[in-house]
Formats: sequence, structure tokens, C-alpha cells
Amino acid sequence: LIFHFFPVSFFFHFLYYTESGSTFHLLSFFLCFLQHKYYLATIFATFAILFRQNNVIWIFLLTSFSLLHYDLQLQFNLSTFSTNLKTLISQIFSSKFFRKMWSLLLLALLFVLYIVYFNEGSFVVGDKLQHKPTTHFTQLFYFISFYFVFTFPETLFQVFTPSFRQKWNRFTFDLRTNFKLQLFYLFLLLLCIVTVYYFTFHHPFILSDNRHLTFYLWKNFFRRNNLLKYLYIPFYIGLGTVLYFTTLQSFSLFYKFLFYFCIVCVLVPTGLLEFRYFVIPFVLLRLFSLEDCEAGLKSEGERRNYGFILFLQLLYYGLINAIIIGVFTYYPFTWPDGSTARWMW
Repeated sequence: LIFHFFPVSFFFHFLYYTESGSTFHLLSFFLCFLQHKYYLATIFATFAILFRQNNVIWIFLLTSFSLLHYDLQLQFNLSTFSTNLKTLISQIFSSKFFRKMWSLLLLALLFVLYIVYFNEGSFVVGDKLQHKPTTHFTQLFYFISFYFVFTFPETLFQVFTPSFRQKWNRFTFDLRTNFKLQLFYLFLLLLCIVTVYYFTFHHPFILSDNRHLTFYLWKNFFRRNNLLKYLYIPFYIGLGTVLYFTTLQSFSLFYKFLFYFCIVCVLVPTGLLEFRYFVIPFVLLRLFSLEDCEAGLKSEGERRNYGFILFLQLLYYGLINAIIIGVFTYYPFTWPDGSTARWMW
């Protein structure tokens, strides 16, 4: 229910955009794959790719998670990496693996052939001129901020749980006493400054369409003063640290790296800041993190409190949806050419 009413996704259920169909088919693929219905999963994967071509990256991620984490239960920790790698290689070259995966492997082959021979090596099917791949690394900062805006009630609950406080106290102690960790965060700060300076991308669409909320965010919080974008860096680092401690906790570092790598592959080449592009990474990150959070609730009181927080999260989403849909419906405005426009995500 919370995923259904997620504001950015919910709003586009009623408009002619690809987000709803893309998310539905991707999640249906994952469900079928977990249930070992591989042919049906391939059908859903095909439709997911037809909706959004970069969904092939999420299909790769979900397939990897399904096979390695849930089926084979390989954690790829430092101590077991070589053993798990041998197990994985033996599974890949087995006839059983091919019988399970042949339809999905065929889909991957057809996709590569289409990209290379029929689409000039580009993922973009539409206007290639306006959707050229970029190195828009600041998209990662925007996504982190987006994630916390839309998980505010639950994240606030998590930071007050004993398990998080224990991790946070240990982290802050290490930050005060561990010189290597201090150097790492100093390097991270410098890296963020360089990233903001060189990779803040001003897409021509973002300030040419004042219907979208991103137009006003960019105009008032980034373009008003050139130094403003640097003031947000401590928040990006702080929120990124909290994100690391509150998501994907039941997964090893290998799976976390794989997940974040796929987020980089999807978001960084995208030059335009649009909240729609954050929907699938947000939903998948929430999906795997909810499993972690529920598993960490030990007492009946904690579970009851968590249920109440989820209810608040639902109300929070309902309030945002009411405001956005209300403004879209009842407060149109007129463009200079006399046409009617409406505010939207």
C-alpha cells in the first residue's frame, strides 16, 4: 500500500508516462523469478525493457540478487569470497543453470544485438540529441536527498532504534579516534567539492519548462547563487552515511556495491534532473531495506511502534499526493502563448 501511494509514482499512474508500466513489469519479473517461473519472468522482463531500456540494468541486479543471495545464499565476504566464487562458476556452467536461464539469456542477447546493430550503439530510442549520455555524478546527491524526503517518518524512527544508535555511537567514536576514517571523510569532502564543481549539469530542459517542481528547485536553490550548491555538500555526506547504516543491512558489502553500482549506471548518464528517474531505484532500495528493518524488530513493542510509523508514512504520502494532485487539478496557469499549463512533479 505504501509503495502504491508513493507520491511520485502515484501521480504518474494517471498520466501517459512510462513509470507505472515500467515499475509494474520490473517488480512482476522479480516476483516470478523468485518463484522460479522463469518463462513468465522473461515475458515481464521483455515488457520492462520495452517501457524503459535502462531497465536491463535493474533486471541484471534483480537476477543477481535472486540467484546469488536468495537461491545460492552466497554472501561473498572476504573470508568466503574464493569459495563462493568457485560455487558460482560451477553453477553457471551447469546444465541446470542453462535450463533455468536460457530464455533470459536469449533476451539479453537480442537486446545487445538491437543496441549494436539497430540503434547505433545507444540505449536511447527517442530523441538521441536531447538525451545524450553524460557524467552527471551530482544525480547521486540529488537521489540521496530525494530518498530521505520520501522516507522521513521511517528514517526518523530508525535513527532512534537501539541497533542504529549502537552503530552510530561506534561510528562517531571511530570518527573521533581513527585517523584513517578521518582521512577518508576528508577525501570524501574534497571529492564531493570536485564533483559539484565539474559535474553539476544544467540540462536545457530544466529551466525551459516551468510546469515541473524541479524547475523551481533548480531556480531557487541552485541557480540563485553559484555558491549555494557547495553548501549542500555536508548534508549529502551526512545523509549518505545514514543511508549506508539504514539500508541493505542484511546484505554483504558485495551486494551493496552491486546495488550502488547499478544506481550509478542508471542515474549518472542521465543529464536531466527529473524525479521520475528516481522511482525505480527508490522502490528497490525500499523493498530490500524494509525486509532488513522488519527483521531487526525484536520485541512486540518495537513491531507495534514500527506499524504505527508505517501508518504515519502512509498519511505523509497521502498528504503529499493531496497537495500535488490538488494543485495540478485546481490551479492551472497560462503560458505566454495562451495555452494552459499545470504544475506537476
